[in-house]
Amino acid sequence: MSKFSHVLDDTCGGEEIMGGYAKRIAIIPICAIKTYPTREKTPANLEDICNYSGTFELDETKQSPIVVDIISGSLQYKSDPQGEVGSKSFKPTATFRVKDKRKADGLAKYVMNTPCIVIANEHNDGGQFFIGNKDLPCDIAAAFDSGAKAADARGYTFTIDVDGSFVPKQYLSAPIDIDALTEAKEETES
Repeated sequence: MSKFSHVLDDTCGGEEIMGGYAKRIAIIPICAIKTYPTREKTPANLEDICNYSGTFELDETKQSPIVVDIISGSLQYKSDPQGEVGSKSFKPTATFRVKDKRKADGLAKYVMNTPCIVIANEHNDGGQFFIGNKDLPCDIAAAFDSGAKAADARGYTFTIDVDGSFVPKQYLSAPIDIDALTEAKEETES
C-alpha cells in the first residue's frame, strides 16, 4: 500500500456535507391523500426523533401529485423557532424557482389556495423529507418578476409557508420515488 492511498483513508478525511437539494420536488394536494406517515412514538435515538414511518397513500380518483423541475440551487428550506417560552414550535418555510416559464405560469395558478404537502430529496445523504401535514398543510404563494436588465433573474419565486410543526424537519423512513410519480401521471394521461 502506498503512502498516498493511506492518506485518502476515509477515517482521516473530511466529511462530505454538501448542502442543497435535488432538482425535483413533488407537490401533493391534501385532497389526494388518504393516509399519512406517522412520527415514531418511541424513537430509539436522536436520529429517529424526526422520522415518520409509513408513506402517503394517495386517492387515485383525486388530483395526481405534481412533480416540478426546479432551478438547481433554488430550493432553500428553513425552520425557525416560534412561540412563547414553554410552548415553542417550528415555522417551516421554503422558496424555489421553476425552470420552464410556461409550466411556472400554470403552477402559479394551481398552487394558489391549494393546501398541499411538498416532498424534497437532500443531496448529501439521500434523505427525503416532507413539508406540511394534514392539520397544518403548506400554503404556496407565487410572485412573478420580469426583471429589468438582461442579467436580472426573471420568473416566479414560489414561497412555501406552514403555520407550524413540532419537529424542524419531517423525514420519510420509506422515501417516495418521485420519478415513479411522474411515470404514473403520464400513464393515466395517455
